[in-house]
Amino acid sequence: MDYHLSAFNFITYCLVTNKKELKQVRKKYGIPKQDLPIKQDGAKVSFLYFEVGTLAVVQLHDTEHELHEVLGLLAHECVHIKQQVMDDIGERKPSDEFEAYFLQDLVTKLTKDYLSKTAA
Repeated sequence: MDYHLSAFNFITYCLVTNKKELKQVRKKYGIPKQDLPIKQDGAKVSFLYFEVGTLAVVQLHDTEHELHEVLGLLAHECVHIKQQVMDDIGERKPSDEFEAYFLQDLVTKLTKDYLSKTAA
């Protein structure tokens, strides 16, 4: 399980693709099951707030879609992470380049995580 610190250290995020990984995240961060329930299918991002920062957990429990559709789901969830970060830091009009680089970093890391988990 890889945990990533976003560009500019705004948020920590990870990709979960099965129940075992979700349990690992809950255990590592002391998250009660009801605060981070499993997403049965499709994709979802959950935000958890701690004194030391924010954790975004992207769940992708979907094996029915083709790769290009899964990558689209990951990009979709990355946009939600970017939106939440911009809201959290009070950034209403980020520059185009800031927004693009931030999103690129999220998508690149989560895509790499997904591909490494499904390569086996």
